[in-house]
Amino acid sequence: SEYTVIGRSIINYTDGYYINIPESWVDNIAVERRLDSKQRVFCRWDPLMGEAGEEILRIMAIPLESFESNPQGYEDYVEYARNSEYVFALKSGTSALTPDANYLKDNFHLITPTGNGEANKIK
Repeated sequence: SEYTVIGRSIINYTDGYYINIPESWVDNIAVERRLDSKQRVFCRWDPLMGEAGEEILRIMAIPLESFESNPQGYEDYVEYARNSEYVFALKSGTSALTPDANYLKDNFHLITPTGNGEANKIK
């Protein structure tokens, strides 16, 4: 049988979210997992050098109490969703591969018990 790609996502089950990635990212990104700070850093992949380059996007799951008690500490981030434990905030890079705010709003989702990811999105 023949399969058709209908979309691509990066899923973070540990922190409870996923992001649908743009076609321009396919084969062009590397993702650094920073488990201690609950971050994923998306960078342009340089195949000739075999290393990650400029930062495209950063996603951080910030403990709700930390975010609310020190919002200035996260002023470079934009809140995209929250649940009872975390604020999910994104920081855009300056790369040509960085998606715009509308793309991020439409394609960043929480993994929820109902599975629709819409319940706690910031409108």
